[in-house]
Parts: sequence; structure tokens; C-alpha cells
Amino acid sequence: MNELIDQALNGDTDAYTKLIKIHSSKLYNIALVRLNNEDDANDALQETIIRIYKNLNKLKTKNILKHG
Repeated sequence: MNELIDQALNGDTDAYTKLIKIHSSKLYNIALVRLNNEDDANDALQETIIRIYKNLNKLKTKNILKHG
């Protein structure tokens, strides 16, 4: 996992995609519990994935990505 995180932080989109696949079901479940609507949960997941990708360069520590 550390290697994927390092690669994603260095701009490797394939590594980022793999990380998202690893964590997407957990993120979806959190969104579904909070929003109580499948469509809204899917929208929230998509928006989260986009925001994370756009802000990877601002991530100060990769430890946040290890908690999955």
C-alpha cells in the first residue's frame, strides 16, 4: 500500500485508481449512511474522488491514506 500511495502522490494515475478501488466501498458506505439515498451517496463518492485527486499535491502526510 505504501508504494501505491507514493506513486499516487507522484502523479501516477493508475496507482491512484487502485487506491480508490481499495477504499471506494468504505467511502460509499459512509456516504450512504449519512445521506440515506443511493443516488446521493454515489454523487458524493464521485465528488470526493475528484476532490481528492485535485488536491493530492496539497496532502502534507501520506498517513491519512493508510487508514483503510
